[in-house]
Amino acid sequence: MSETPNKNVIVFALLLSVICSLMITAAAVGLKGFQTANMELDKKINILKAANLIGKKKPSKIEINKLYNTHIKEVIVDDQGQVIENHVSNCLNLYFYQQDNSVKGYILPINTQGLWGKIQGYLAFENDGQTVSGFSIFSHSETPGLGGEIESAWFAKNFKGKKILNSQNEFVSVGIAKG
Repeated sequence: MSETPNKNVIVFALLLSVICSLMITAAAVGLKGFQTANMELDKKINILKAANLIGKKKPSKIEINKLYNTHIKEVIVDDQGQVIENHVSNCLNLYFYQQDNSVKGYILPINTQGLWGKIQGYLAFENDGQTVSGFSIFSHSETPGLGGEIESAWFAKNFKGKKILNSQNEFVSVGIAKG
């Protein structure tokens, strides 16, 4: 029995592996810009949903960018609430919802624990800073059944109008309970 057929098979398999690896790498690198742009657009959509600036009908990319640039201002604040220029540890992105050159509300990113896993989204407040005006989810690890309902409009409406401070200005949790 000759070693040439086995050698040819091994060379062919190695060559095929190298070619496929190069193609996958090229695709990943080539599509990185599109992925980044789509993630940025998705972020804008969710912030606009939380601010109640877009509804069920999904606007075009141009309309989304126009709405965002017209109505949303992003700042970075440190743990003392001071606006800073660059991200550092313990900082937070804060979004102002503006209309006619006045602040109509605030939007905060949320990153919390659900029943089965992390929930990430945006929570919007009216300009009093304590009344919830909107809510949107962009990532969660909840089950597709009832847990999957957290992305629906009816679920988000349950939080609208809720206060996070009581009459003594003490924090009151806005949440949901199992059952």
